[in-house]
Amino acid sequence: MSINRFITPTLALVIALAALSGCTVAPKPTPTSGATASPSPSIAYSQPAVPSSRFDFDCEEVAPLPSVAGFIGASAAPIVAYPDPTVSGGTIENMSNLANIALIQAGAVECAWTVDGSAPALTIKVIPDATSEYATLVPGLFGLPQVDGIGDRAYGGCVASGIAYCDFQVLVGGTWISITPNELVAVPQTVESITAFTRQVVSVVAKSPPATPRWTAPPTAVGASVDCASLLAASQLATLGLPAAKDLHGEGYFGGYLGDAVTAIDGGRGCAWGGVTTLILPGASWAWTSHPPLSNVSITVGPVSGLGDEAFVGCTALSGSSQCTAQMLVGTTWVGVDGPFANVGAIRDFAAVELSALQRN
Repeated sequence: MSINRFITPTLALVIALAALSGCTVAPKPTPTSGATASPSPSIAYSQPAVPSSRFDFDCEEVAPLPSVAGFIGASAAPIVAYPDPTVSGGTIENMSNLANIALIQAGAVECAWTVDGSAPALTIKVIPDATSEYATLVPGLFGLPQVDGIGDRAYGGCVASGIAYCDFQVLVGGTWISITPNELVAVPQTVESITAFTRQVVSVVAKSPPATPRWTAPPTAVGASVDCASLLAASQLATLGLPAAKDLHGEGYFGGYLGDAVTAIDGGRGCAWGGVTTLILPGASWAWTSHPPLSNVSITVGPVSGLGDEAFVGCTALSGSSQCTAQMLVGTTWVGVDGPFANVGAIRDFAAVELSALQRN
């Protein structure tokens, strides 16, 4: 698996649980116990338009199938509906959904091809207006060397460690291009092959800058560019037994580093208090309407009242702990909370405190 693929929900969860060393956020008889967040303020919210790609090209133009087949194998076939806001698998897949929704809101193009009819063997993501995020996140990423002569700036190659971790991250005209082949063998031909393939993709993108205006969340969206530290007061953290807030931008937690980038571009924010995490994505109500959070094999969620305008909450046992999720719609903003809470009541209490803070900001 490539190092720059979206971090899987399972891996992210293992990291979070390891950081907690088996602890859970238990319900306590506190002033917040049984708290509920009031419905959204009586503001006339207009439903955001469904965002679309800002580019005039499609996946076949970016990388024609014969070219892809020559790179990853004759059985290459495109995977349709990428980026897909209905990613499945893992107990915090709703957070991966939000990372993909952010990718759509950024006006990006995402293409994927398979050689076995299932998992992507090659993924290409093209993100407009990403100069600042590229400069912040890419240099030094995974030790990939800088490569001259591709786009305006490029890092890429293969890092061998049993299997090859291969990536190319290119900036051209303000557009970030991420090319991720999966599980290639670390041989010189592979590095030459991915470099040549990258040049072809970059040449297409360079000729077609973003053709449409940037999609933006409604100005009344709750939580737009919120500061993580403002969500919970020190007294609330002490009551809940949680550490101070940490801004997760640049941590690669939600959907990898590209997920970080597009979430920030969209005015969103990822925050953590130990193993408790939240992802706030203004303007994503368009996606909630078509793809609301649903139960799957890992976790069962059900509708609850008193958390924003609409909410789904659920918990599941995992490795001796209870992993919970709360997915909430507040006006036009989608808010997700995940963590090792003791039960549904505990995550509901936490979510109510967070939503109250969001509605004040």
